[in-house]
Amino acid sequence: MSIRSFLQLSCVLVVFWAVPASAQLPADQVIQWRFRQDPNDPNSAVEFHAVVTLTAWEVDANAVGWSVAKVEFLKPEGSETKSWIEENPPLDTPDGLWWVTHEDPTTPELTEFLDTPLLKGRAFAEEPGDVDLLYELSSESVVGEGPFEQTSDVDYVLAAADTEEPVKQGDDEMVDTQQSEDVD
Repeated sequence: MSIRSFLQLSCVLVVFWAVPASAQLPADQVIQWRFRQDPNDPNSAVEFHAVVTLTAWEVDANAVGWSVAKVEFLKPEGSETKSWIEENPPLDTPDGLWWVTHEDPTTPELTEFLDTPLLKGRAFAEEPGDVDLLYELSSESVVGEGPFEQTSDVDYVLAAADTEEPVKQGDDEMVDTQQSEDVD
């Protein structure tokens, strides 16, 4: 074996040996906010759902950098549901990732996702002829008890793209927040 081959093999072995097993990326996560007609009533009608699909991009000890794979807004209208989607929207963070510290990065918990960076963009209507939806959304965890099992304090604006008039908005609104393991 030549010295060059020996050095290449040594470098490969060092790289594999130095990467800890804990550096494996956790599974995709789906976080959902349910905007209700009455934000303080868990039984009131849901007017909009905001569903964010996250993909782990980088692990640094217990912190995981998540990229937003998709933002989807759903609006129930009788037996129909209108839908708007933006894939891979940029995040308003220095590196474009949503950094979350997890107790165990391999099993993220919903409570670890309640403080969100600003999500802002244009979600495209799924139905031809429907108007696109402009959105801004950020949240913080609620200190103390909220009206839902998991409550986020959310600032948001959802506006029709053609007029920029808000169709739903809230400042420091208590929002029902859920985590789903279903990723399409």
